[in-house]
Amino acid sequence: MKIILFDFETNGIDSESSVLEAAFIKIDLDQNGEIIKKDILHRYYLPNIGEAFDLSAYKTHGLSIKKIKEKRNCCSYSESFKDDQMSNDYLSFFKDVELLVAHNIDFDSQFLKYSDEFEWFCTMKDMKNVIKALNVNGKIKNPSLQEFCEYYNLKFDTTKAHGALYDTEMLTKGFISAFKNQDIFIFKKEKIENEKSIIRNKFNFRQTTVKEILFEIEDNWFVLSDKSLYSNSSFLRVYDKKTGNLFMAFPEYKLKDVLNNNEKILEIKSKLLDIIHNTNYKNKQNEFTSKYGFSSQVNLFEI
Repeated sequence: MKIILFDFETNGIDSESSVLEAAFIKIDLDQNGEIIKKDILHRYYLPNIGEAFDLSAYKTHGLSIKKIKEKRNCCSYSESFKDDQMSNDYLSFFKDVELLVAHNIDFDSQFLKYSDEFEWFCTMKDMKNVIKALNVNGKIKNPSLQEFCEYYNLKFDTTKAHGALYDTEMLTKGFISAFKNQDIFIFKKEKIENEKSIIRNKFNFRQTTVKEILFEIEDNWFVLSDKSLYSNSSFLRVYDKKTGNLFMAFPEYKLKDVLNNNEKILEIKSKLLDIIHNTNYKNKQNEFTSKYGFSSQVNLFEI
């Protein structure tokens, strides 16, 4: 799977601020979390013409105009990230990428014009309930990049923090550690044209809480979820993990009724087997979708 992890240092915090430093690390990751190939794109840029220099941002990243010019010495690329990101260098770098990853991706993605063309994963918001960093009041908060990395026993050098390349390198190490630790899962569609991947952590699908019980019946994997990825209904849904298609739902069951209850799980398995072996399966599914108003085209991977 081809993934780009990235970070920006900017001249301010609104979406019109200039990007002063951009760092992208592209990795081709295998199913075991090992890097097959790695590429880096790292550049410095001047503020847009007429834009005031933001001193509060400078105090964070330390990028003065003088320092940026020194870093750009002998560079032939555009002085503006806004222009440069549309160059062949960037378009080629982003080719065939399936996923973008950043720490607070909602902020960083607003500077990347074509970010909406990709799936996203945020190591800050989407890992909040995995890392469980606490604020001064003892409540779970969004983890800092340092807290995210240190959760996986990665040494974080605070003197290098807020350098886009260093932060992206640490982000990459943390992401791979989380993947290997099975705190992040990648699902891939099979047997479907235009193959697409999605990613979630063990507690969240994007920003929707999803707790799941997985089991296998006759070589098919099914996912029981207590919150639909299609709506806010709380009854149990079953998805075929091979295709991602919605298979069946059980309004009579709640997740709390099934968790650690082998009898309930066996009961649901028995019902699924009856449905699978029923020659009128299609009629049963049409009956289900008609009754609850769900399209039979609902797909776990496309929501």
